[in-house]
Amino acid sequence: MKFGSMKLFLFALILGLTAALPAANAAQPDLEWSPKTFDFQPGREVRYIDFENGNDMNPGTKSRPWKHHPWDKSAEGKAKTAKGIDTYCFKQGVAYRGALVAKESGTPGNPIRLTVDPSWGTGKAGFYGSVGIRGGWKRCTDKTAPEIPKPGRRKTWYTDLDPNLVPRLLWEVRAGEVT
Repeated sequence: MKFGSMKLFLFALILGLTAALPAANAAQPDLEWSPKTFDFQPGREVRYIDFENGNDMNPGTKSRPWKHHPWDKSAEGKAKTAKGIDTYCFKQGVAYRGALVAKESGTPGNPIRLTVDPSWGTGKAGFYGSVGIRGGWKRCTDKTAPEIPKPGRRKTWYTDLDPNLVPRLLWEVRAGEVT
């Protein structure tokens, strides 16, 4: 076999091998988007959580929900001491403010579900690791903020935060929308 023919043979061999590689390496992906419709499937023990209007002393029912999930360090009362529950329903349209640290684990046949009940609330439920700061906002003045240029002072507001709170981000929510 001549040297030129050898190059052609090697090129054909390499081309044949790369054509046989798995789809993950192919030019066109073989993944197909096929989301499943949400299907609410509660387990045996269900508790309801409404961060806006719940109370941790309540039994955790739809009509008398908890405020906190048992895995939240801010949980109190019945919410704090709950064990063995396999479904936690968060009210739709409510922002849950806090952090959950799992203290229990489900099993392959009985997972712990953090979900929503489509018949309870409207909108989307959300988890936010942020704290809402309401009230106490004051407009800046010449005295309180002399370092801010005068035209900007009328549009600048401030509040005195708890010294233990160290926010990383701040934004305004007006009429339910982030501005």
